[in-house]
Amino acid sequence: EIDGLRALAVMAVILFHMNFSLFQGGFIGVDLFFVISGYLIASLIVHDLKANQFSLARFYERRVRRILPALLVVLVASYAFSWFFMLPDEHRAIGQYVVASLAFSSNILFFIQNKNYFKLGEEENPLLHTWSLAVEEQYYMLFPLLVLLLWPNTSRLLIILVSAFVVSILVANWQLAQQPLAGFYLLPARIWELLAGALTAFYLSSYPLKPKTRHHWLSVLGLALMLVPIFLFDTSTPTPSFYTLIPVLGCLLIIVCAQEGVWSQRVLSQGWIVGLGLISYSLYLWHQPILVYTQLMLGPLSTVTKLFVLLPILLMVAYFTWYLIERPFRNKHQVSFKKLISWVVPASLVLMSLGVLGQLTNGFEMRSQLFQRLASNMGFGKQCNGNFQYQAACASSQTPEVATLGNSYMVHFSKNLTQHYAEAGVLQLTKEGCEIGLIEKDVALHQNTCVDFYKNALQTIKSLPSIKLVVMSSPFNGVLDEDYYASLRSIVDDLNEQGLPVLLLGPTPDAPFNVGRCLVKLHYLPLLTANHEACNFGVSAKQLNKVARLQALAKQAKAAKFVDLTETICPDSKCQMHRANGVLMYTDQGHLSVEASSYVLNKLRHELPKL
Repeated sequence: EIDGLRALAVMAVILFHMNFSLFQGGFIGVDLFFVISGYLIASLIVHDLKANQFSLARFYERRVRRILPALLVVLVASYAFSWFFMLPDEHRAIGQYVVASLAFSSNILFFIQNKNYFKLGEEENPLLHTWSLAVEEQYYMLFPLLVLLLWPNTSRLLIILVSAFVVSILVANWQLAQQPLAGFYLLPARIWELLAGALTAFYLSSYPLKPKTRHHWLSVLGLALMLVPIFLFDTSTPTPSFYTLIPVLGCLLIIVCAQEGVWSQRVLSQGWIVGLGLISYSLYLWHQPILVYTQLMLGPLSTVTKLFVLLPILLMVAYFTWYLIERPFRNKHQVSFKKLISWVVPASLVLMSLGVLGQLTNGFEMRSQLFQRLASNMGFGKQCNGNFQYQAACASSQTPEVATLGNSYMVHFSKNLTQHYAEAGVLQLTKEGCEIGLIEKDVALHQNTCVDFYKNALQTIKSLPSIKLVVMSSPFNGVLDEDYYASLRSIVDDLNEQGLPVLLLGPTPDAPFNVGRCLVKLHYLPLLTANHEACNFGVSAKQLNKVARLQALAKQAKAAKFVDLTETICPDSKCQMHRANGVLMYTDQGHLSVEASSYVLNKLRHELPKL
């Protein structure tokens, strides 16, 4: 029945990630995995301790055999695909994820990077699912040591475990309001689910149950408590929380009551269900990269295609991974520990080295000329991201007369502006992901950091006597909102009052897809691209509305000028991303390439204020 539970858990997760609306609560499959893992690990440890056979070295060897070989295969495949088809920024990120996966710290990385598991866009992360492996491994580092330290004083051990369970579930619910991402990703708010399984194992080791009639009904109830949330929960359901107790309790009822002869045991022990359970680890490892990479290459897939094409492929790949990798490596008679280490350690070191080097080489942008041309425009350099004061590395002069202010959309103009203000000098004050504005947000942490950045940057601009012009740019996505508009207007007016004119470089027209990715596919996989116009698009009504608002703001201000980029980038409202003159325009949905930034500024050079 444990393999049956694994099958249920993994299929719930897979169908959820495939966006089957019926399985909108399928994410609770991960919670079920935590309970199952907690139960199995505790059962193993208690059994060995009672037999005086427990060894930490042997315990961790089993974990290495169970986890690393299959994980390394998936990471190698994911990294290899990324090498050939992912943009430099994306490949750099994949390298980060690979390193974090091998260090069992993906959950910490995703928390630090503010990645929302349920947000559209994170679905494009092929290694997003490794966060749960990290949680389990962190638990495995702590739990055996605690048990070994307190054994055989089980009373004291159980008091500590029950206390940790209670504190953890309270922390999980408290963090829903304080830091929901910390609650979702980090061990303190997740350990209660693993401990629920562990405490059940301790109980059953001391009080083994005999099959009783009521176990039939309790196991049916347990199955219902797991299935109902899969169908009725959705991404708005707080998790982990007291709600999560429902499937956790259901899983525990199955573990306790699904004994020989019980109805649910017979159901969960069906051959095909057990088979799915046996390959559940490989299924879990492969489902995210296969789903993500397939849709990146082919575009969104229909429900029928996912169910009848992608799912069978996934099952086949998972089976062969289990048969060829998991089984042999878990058998110490087939693969000795010495041979295991001789494979696992070098492979891990090579992957981690590539991941680190990817950070230093901007995602190995030298992989091809195309990737170099589509690399992110970093302005004066990555070290200038978040810079809010004068730094020589972020300026073209010791006494810059032009300050650029904004987010990454300002970055792609910052250094190229030095071509037009060579004598005046340019200072870059930018922070990625931060729209220009001084509006405090409830989501607080990230947004208020942005507010602090702009307050500090504006103070720097006012304090530098050499500054004569402030250039501002961003997508201006909030300009249609009255509060944001007022905030932007107050910044412009404040600068004007200080005698500083403002140049607003209008937003680049948004593409409805990732242009850089489209250009890569067009170049390397032309058969998968309908035609050479596939990467082009038209100007949206939203873009025109934003332009109108910014024009009005500039007219109302004392000393502000707005330069519209729309016609330059999209003549006659047709946004051609691969120009006849060879220029590649966008690197993603709206960021200009280095060559495009130079091209646009040259086209608009007569619009730029003279100093």
